[in-house]
Amino acid sequence: MTASRRHLTVLAAWAAALAVTAGPSAAGVVIGINFVGKETLSQSVMAPAEVAGAVAQANWNNAVSGCGQMAALCETSGATTGLDVEWRGNTGFLANVENAPGDKRLMRGHIAPLGTDPITVTVRGIDSLGPGGWYDLLVYFDGRNGATDWLGHFTIGAATREGTDRASTDFAGHFVEDTGSGGNYVRFTHLVGDGFTLSAEALAGNGGSVAINALQILHAPEPATVGLLGVGLAARLLRRRRGPARR
Repeated sequence: MTASRRHLTVLAAWAAALAVTAGPSAAGVVIGINFVGKETLSQSVMAPAEVAGAVAQANWNNAVSGCGQMAALCETSGATTGLDVEWRGNTGFLANVENAPGDKRLMRGHIAPLGTDPITVTVRGIDSLGPGGWYDLLVYFDGRNGATDWLGHFTIGAATREGTDRASTDFAGHFVEDTGSGGNYVRFTHLVGDGFTLSAEALAGNGGSVAINALQILHAPEPATVGLLGVGLAARLLRRRRGPARR
């Protein structure tokens, strides 16, 4: 094998690994759902140009009311997709967050459990984003919990994430992933399939509730596609190293 070919092989492997470790937000599609709740109460409908989220994006899909459904969700570029969402919850609450564009407006409105039933959100059509692949799901939570910790269980199938909305801590513009010490979002990683149903309920006996302010779906292409992207990047890097072609 020539030195240049060995160089290309190493660069291709490096670029493919880079594309994979960069995550779905770097190589795939990002779709956000903003749970407005009762619009006259929360006033948290977001304009298309407003950018928000731990993975910053525009074109959030506004889910108004406690129960409803939407089809042809937009992704961050504004293009429509084959995804649809159906949700069921209560709208009688409002987070103690300033009504300001972007992150704060995203975290102002939310839905809560409807009576003794958990919040449920069902998303379908993820396969329309491309065959194979996987996705991460970010679930944002912040309610008007005052001096009480709200411990919530967020569940998809057999996977559960516990999120703690700490007492006397209202969203002030910074996203914190809850990995066991409290925060304002949890993350499900490397999910597969055409859709999912997320349920959220308060941890029994803690005297609190639970909220969902928003969801983000971060979709990555199938591994073969990522590998081809990496090879293409490697080839470009090699051409730059060699310089312009001689005539």
